[in-house]
Amino acid sequence: MKRLIIITLCIASIGLMACKDAERDEINEPIYSPTEEIEVEVPELEEPVQEYSMSSLIVMVEEGTTDEQIQELCNAYNLEVMYKYDVISGYALSIKDTINDQQLDSLIESIESYSFVTAVEKDSIIQLDDVEE
Repeated sequence: MKRLIIITLCIASIGLMACKDAERDEINEPIYSPTEEIEVEVPELEEPVQEYSMSSLIVMVEEGTTDEQIQELCNAYNLEVMYKYDVISGYALSIKDTINDQQLDSLIESIESYSFVTAVEKDSIIQLDDVEE
């Protein structure tokens, strides 16, 4: 009788060990194999349309550019200094005339021709949220 109980316990132990090994094999199987190909559809994102002001420009200038040079530039194109940046060598200039896109591009090109001007950018309009009031 003891022998039967021992044999039964041995068989049960072997069965339990086999189950544990099977569980371990399942856990150790890789979820993804680099040889498998996965097809994923990525929707094309529309490039956001950047809005910009038709009445102002950001003008970056070389260090040492004088206020008189900026004023001469403003007088030549009917512009006005809205803001002088302290941290960077630049100005926000207001355009006094009403202009269209083509005229704005032409104005930028003309201002860039000045030797002390390093860059001219359209003044971007940034909306902080989508809530309309």
